[in-house]
Amino acid sequence: MHTIDCQGLRCPMPLLKAKLAYTQLAVGESFVLIADDPAAGPDIQRWAERVAAPIQQLSDQPLTLEVGKIRA
Repeated sequence: MHTIDCQGLRCPMPLLKAKLAYTQLAVGESFVLIADDPAAGPDIQRWAERVAAPIQQLSDQPLTLEVGKIRA
């Protein structure tokens, strides 16, 4: 599983990095994103809902999310 460390990056960079990583995933794969920008969580959550990507919060300090891909 690939980890994307976005600590120290401000919006919209964590979201852009998440989108790029998502495009490189095969169906069934996932990545972990770590971010400390307060806006990253809500932004990534809204985007994940739009693309139907399952998202699981693994930690809240720093925000650590696992994002998966279930459809092409």
